[in-house]
Amino acid sequence: MTRKDVVSKIVGPGKYPNEVTISEILSKPLVTVSPDLSVKDCAQVMQRHGIRRVSVYDGKEIVGHLINTCIFNIIKV
Repeated sequence: MTRKDVVSKIVGPGKYPNEVTISEILSKPLVTVSPDLSVKDCAQVMQRHGIRRVSVYDGKEIVGHLINTCIFNIIKV
């Protein structure tokens, strides 16, 4: 669930947060990447899906999240 999800699906329509379930507002589908994916390939996945953050999934559980700022910090010269 992102800030954009909350604003566009709860605040904008004037819904009450205590009456909305998470599953109603989650961005779908959940885009995940493998922990062994290269930073470049991960950035391409994020660009292709138009997302700024991605969950890292090891096949059993979510082991982390990568945010576009992390990628910028890795590649800054």
